[in-house]
Amino acid sequence: MVAVTPSHIRGAQQRRPSNGRLRTTLVVGLAAAGSTALILRTTHSATPLGHDAARRLRRSLASNDTAVDCVSGGLGEVAALLSLFPLDTLKVHCQARSISLRQALAAVISQGPLAATRSLYAGVGTAAVGAAIVGAVHLSVYKYWKRLEHKISVTPANTTTTTPTTGLLAVWGAIVSSVTVGALEAPLDQVKLRMQAGSVRGSPLVILMDTLSSAGARQMFNSSFVPFVLKAIPHDVGEFVTFGVLSEAEAVNRHLGPLSENAKDALIGAAAGCAAALLSNPFDVICTKVQTSCPLSSSPASHSPKVTMRSALAAFRDTARVEFSQGGFRRLYVGVVPRLMQMVPASVIYWLVVEEARRRIQRFA
Repeated sequence: MVAVTPSHIRGAQQRRPSNGRLRTTLVVGLAAAGSTALILRTTHSATPLGHDAARRLRRSLASNDTAVDCVSGGLGEVAALLSLFPLDTLKVHCQARSISLRQALAAVISQGPLAATRSLYAGVGTAAVGAAIVGAVHLSVYKYWKRLEHKISVTPANTTTTTPTTGLLAVWGAIVSSVTVGALEAPLDQVKLRMQAGSVRGSPLVILMDTLSSAGARQMFNSSFVPFVLKAIPHDVGEFVTFGVLSEAEAVNRHLGPLSENAKDALIGAAAGCAAALLSNPFDVICTKVQTSCPLSSSPASHSPKVTMRSALAAFRDTARVEFSQGGFRRLYVGVVPRLMQMVPASVIYWLVVEEARRRIQRFA
C-alpha cells in the first residue's frame, strides 16, 4: 500500500475551511491573464522610453524559442484545466469506486447544489497553481527534443528535411517531459485525486503542507512519483506525437487546407486528446486506485512502512493484477467516457491556446 494516506492529513481538516479553493483559482487565472496582457499588449506606452523597453521585451521573448514554449504551454495548461475540471472529478469518482458515470453524477447531485459545486471543483486550487508551472516545463522540454530532431534531420546541402520531424527523438522528448513534470506535479496530483475522491477535505495548500510535515517530503514523493509517471508517459506520448504527426503530415494539411489555422489546431487537438485518453486510461485507473487507497489498518503514520521507488512500483503492479483479475480489460477502462469527455475538449483548448499564443508572440520577432 502507499504510505501517504488520509490519516496523514486529517489535522488539516480541523484548521482551515474549504471555501478558498475557487478564490485561489481566480487569483491564478487573473495573474496569468494579466501577465499575458502585459507581454502581448500592442498599445503605446505613455513615454517613448517605456514604449521602447516594452518593444525590446516583446522582441526578446519572441526570438527565444524556450520562452515562447514556456508562456504558451503555461497558458494552454491552465485554460484546459479550468475549463473542464468537473469532468475530471467525475472520472476520479468512477475510477476510485469502480462505478459508472451515471452513478457518480447521481452521488454528486444528491449533495445539493452548493455542496455539489464544491465537490466537482475539489482540489482545483492546487491543480491550477501547479498547471502554469507544469505547462511551461512540459511543453518546453518536449519542444527542445523536437527541435533537436529537426536539426538532425535537415541535410546541409539543401536544408530540406529528409525524414518526418516527429520520430524517435520526439517520442523520447515526450517521455523525458513526463518524467520531468512528474517530479513537480506528482505530489500535487496526489492531493488533488484524494480531494476529488472525497478522501480528504480542506484547503489544498494546507493539506499539502500538513502531508509534507507528517509523512515527509521523501515519503510523499516516493508514493506519488512512480504511479504518476507511469500514467503520464502513455498520455504524453499519445498526445504530443499524435499532434506532431498530424500537424506535419502533408496529406492531412492538404485535406484541411481550406480551414483556418485555429480550426486545424482544434481538429488535430481533438484527435490527439482521443489518442492520449485511450492509450493511457488503463494506467490512469491503476494510478487512481493506488493514490486514493485507504490504509488497511489505523496504525499511526510513524509506524507505517517506508515507501521506496521499488515498493511503489510493486504496489502499482499488484494493483494492476488485482484490477485485471476482477474484470479484465473492461475493468481497466472504467471511467473512459468521462475521461474522453474531459480530455478531448481539454486537448482542443490546450492546443488552440498554445498555437495561438505562439503565433501572437512570434509576430513581435
